[in-house]
Amino acid sequence: FIVILFPLVSMLPLVALAAVLMLTAKRLIETEEIRRIFRIDRTEGFLVLMTTILTVTIDLTVSVPVGVGLMLLMAIRRMVNEKHMDIVDYGNRSVIMVGSSMTFLTGATLKDEIIRHLANPRVSEIDLAKSPSLDASGAMMLAELLKAYPDVRVTVASSKRMDQLRHAGLPAEKITIQGNGVVDMPSVYQGIQNLAASKEALPSYP
Repeated sequence: FIVILFPLVSMLPLVALAAVLMLTAKRLIETEEIRRIFRIDRTEGFLVLMTTILTVTIDLTVSVPVGVGLMLLMAIRRMVNEKHMDIVDYGNRSVIMVGSSMTFLTGATLKDEIIRHLANPRVSEIDLAKSPSLDASGAMMLAELLKAYPDVRVTVASSKRMDQLRHAGLPAEKITIQGNGVVDMPSVYQGIQNLAASKEALPSYP
């Protein structure tokens, strides 16, 4: 009997091992978490499912790089397509409120959008106070663009952002640092610069 069924009996350890591995995989895969991700974003849900399948069928060394790479591509694609820009009217003037990052990835699309809004003669200001990031490409794009619009000012949230735009070629008099409505931030910043310059100009004595 054993001799006849030996081929099947010899497979029992492998079957038992496969069952243990399947049970372990089932416990490791958080199905409820995958369902939750699907409900939030179906694209990310499919990405999680694909990474899980690749992990089970091939290997971690394949699934993890593929999953991370596709997630990065998705993030870059969303960043490129991201355009949070609004026009806010203040009586007889309008302000372009830029809420997205102004970088080498988004600069081209934002430039077209800004030019379209600047066609409105009521627009007198571009507000970057809520823009999360500004790199060299974005700053140079804005400085070059505003050469054709001498009456348009730029509002920023910090002196660091102001320095970025100045180094990109935008005149300091066209940049306003957003204050709290009580303190005149541009005057304070200019006073600090004047004080630093006066200290540098003082003669040194032995």
